[in-house]
Parts: sequence; structure tokens; C-alpha cells
Amino acid sequence: MVILGGIRRISRVAEILVPFMALAYVGMVVIVLLTRLEDVPDALLAIVQGAFGAEQLAGGFIGGGIAIAIQMGVARGLFSNEAGLGTTPNAAGAANVPHPATQGMAQGFGVFIDTIIICTATALTILVSGIYGPDLSEDDAATLTSKALEAELGSFGGTFATVALMLFAFTSIIAFGYFIENNFAFLGMHHLALKLTRVLFVLLLFAGAVRPAESVWAAGDAFLGLMGVSNLIAVLMLSGVALRVISDYEAHMRRGGEPEFDPTGMGLRGEIDATAWPQRRSGAQV
Repeated sequence: MVILGGIRRISRVAEILVPFMALAYVGMVVIVLLTRLEDVPDALLAIVQGAFGAEQLAGGFIGGGIAIAIQMGVARGLFSNEAGLGTTPNAAGAANVPHPATQGMAQGFGVFIDTIIICTATALTILVSGIYGPDLSEDDAATLTSKALEAELGSFGGTFATVALMLFAFTSIIAFGYFIENNFAFLGMHHLALKLTRVLFVLLLFAGAVRPAESVWAAGDAFLGLMGVSNLIAVLMLSGVALRVISDYEAHMRRGGEPEFDPTGMGLRGEIDATAWPQRRSGAQV
């Protein structure tokens, strides 16, 4: 219903769900960590040792596991925050900001929140709960967070984690619906084509929900890899423009006051969409 309702409905649902679910989840995890504060240093040490211990490094190089570790790490990192895929700029590009670097800083901070704060807090919760071990089955691994919160907070914790993870997945799904709508608008696609794509998107979601998890992960890794390669080529091609924009932002910050972007003064009119950044006069909004 949300996807078929189009971009306005997606935005309304997301602006309600995202802040609520993020704050509620972080709050619940913080409660667990505060009650088990004495175990947090050991959990952090276990993470570092598990990643950089001599035994792990030797086993990775000798067994050829280093390539698999990098592959899995990159794949899961992309699922965590999508940095480098070119998806979130679809939403960031719609922001009304006085300077593009301002939104760039916000997007970079979003990656920090996703991976360093939420993912680390989740990992620590799993470790301090004591349910993690080498004999975990694949099914256990898929429900670690729910079981960790259940171990610490009782049945309410497990139910809360299940609902929270469902909402995280749901908002990720409708976000991609938002990205599709933005791309169709940019390409000037026919309204009928957009409606058909919405229906196709919902059908693919159903297909993914009933497929074995292994095939879904494999397909996700493959398609995200294709997105990443094509987007990183574009990032490299635009890196010169990006560095000039960042330098302009830093120069404004050194002078004080709110940075305002003027592409004409930077000679960028032929390299960016001129209509997206009209000159601001008398406090007019971009």
C-alpha cells in the first residue's frame, strides 16, 4: 500500500517510522549495556581480537580466507550503510540546503550513526548477553539480536527486537521505492511506466520473501556489487568537482557565517545542474 501510493505516501510513512524506530532501538540497547557495563570492555576486546588476533590473521592468510573475509565484510558493510552505492543521494539530492557540502556532511554522519553507533551497540549487546558462541547454527545467527535482548530483558526484549528489525527492513524497502520514484522523475518516464514499475517492485518483494535466504543474499550481493562498481566510476569522475565544492565550503566556514553555494564563482556552471543552484539574493531560499 505504501509503495503503490507513490513518493508522497512513502515520505509520510518514513518520517514517522524512522525516528521512532531508531531512537527506540538505540534506547533499548543502551539500557542493556548500562546494566552490563562491566562486561563492555571485555566485549570490545573480543571484537578486536577476533578481527586482528595473530591466530585469525594466520588462519586467514594460510587458508586463503582473507579474500572471503574481505568479500563478506564489504558486502555486509554495504548492507549496513550503502556508502558508495549511489542510493542515498537520491534522497539527499532533494534536501533544501544552502551548500551541497552541508548535505554531504549530514550523509557522512549518517554512515557513522549506522555502522559505528547502531551496529557496534548491537554487537556489544549480543556479546554481553552471553549467547554468542562457536557452536551457533545458521538459524541461531539470524536471530542473535532478538535472543540477546530476550536474554537480558525477558520476552519483551525478544519481541521488541523482532518488531524493530521488521521496521528497519520495512523502511529500507520503502526507501528503495522512493529512490525509484526519483529516478523516474529525472528520466522523465511516462506515468504509466511508473505505475507498472511499482507493481513489479511489489511482486519482486514477494518473490524475495518466499525464496531461500541463501539465494536472496547471493542476489543482493551481486546486484549491490554492480551498483557499487558503476557508482564508484561516477564518483571518481566527479572527484575533482567534489574537492572544489568542499574547498569552497571550508573557505566559507573560515570566514564565518552560513556557507552559500555560488557555482558561477567557481566556474562550475557547465559541470553541474545550473537550475539546481540559482544565485541567492536577499535571503531567497534555494
